Amino acid sequence: MNKYNKELIEAGVRVIAKGIKPSSNGMRISYPTSTENPVVINGPFSEPDNIIAGFILIEVNSKEEAIEWAMRMPDPQGDGEGQIELREVF
Repeated sequence: MNKYNKELIEAGVRVIAKGIKPSSNGMRISYPTSTENPVVINGPFSEPDNIIAGFILIEVNSKEEAIEWAMRMPDPQGDGEGQIELREVF
């Protein structure tokens, strides 16, 4: 991962990279219905497939370039179970 981050920096595309504290420190805000007030749910959250451990924000010229960079990232779990989610920002 250090090598990958160094490559992002050297290419001038990495904006920020941060780890995220465990879900036990987090909370989610749920919107039960359009007429009810939001509800705060404290962690930890038990759905490991829906937990985000960190993020890297890169600035590139196209979705294709973002995919190219993402395909170079090492498996975040290291054992074949990791996933990377790509999102655009406004």
